[in-house]
Amino acid sequence: MNRLLFVLLLSTLACDTNAPVPPPATPSAQPAVAEVTRQEVVGSAGGITLRGVGATKWTDGQPIPAGTQVETDHATRARLQLGEADVTISHATTLKFVSKETLELANGRVVIESGEAPLSVVTPSGAFALHQAKVSLVAAGGTVRASVSRGLVEIQGPTNNVLVHAGMEASWQPKSEPVVRWANSLGTELGWVRI
Repeated sequence: MNRLLFVLLLSTLACDTNAPVPPPATPSAQPAVAEVTRQEVVGSAGGITLRGVGATKWTDGQPIPAGTQVETDHATRARLQLGEADVTISHATTLKFVSKETLELANGRVVIESGEAPLSVVTPSGAFALHQAKVSLVAAGGTVRASVSRGLVEIQGPTNNVLVHAGMEASWQPKSEPVVRWANSLGTELGWVRI
């Protein structure tokens, strides 16, 4: 009997409706995944558009929240820091910062120097992972080309993964296996990056 009264008393205390209720959680801003480090305008006009939650005007030192899409026009290039990775965006390029580990290249050209942290890039033709690499990526008309000057890039093909080592390049289209060959134009692919 005493035991039953004790359980009822504990139940009553646990169900006290006058107990303070914590305030509802407020939605917080998206965490910053990258930071603007530099932009370069070639010619008299140029611009960078940031699209997404919390996106604002492009300014040096500005944090870029997850989900932000960066678009450069025909006269502008940009450089950003993404954790350990350095990302240089060329003219007329659309690149989305999905998270600290994932980028999405819709079209255009980027050069990425990745660090030890894992970094993957999603393109219209498929996804790939960078392993301490410096790579030039070009996405145009559904075709993607990756030219590797340092490290290793692992492309997720339709049936198996393909490794692309330094000094090589791969090109591929959606639902096709990547074609890997020696890179004949690494200087041209990487020479524009000096911003």
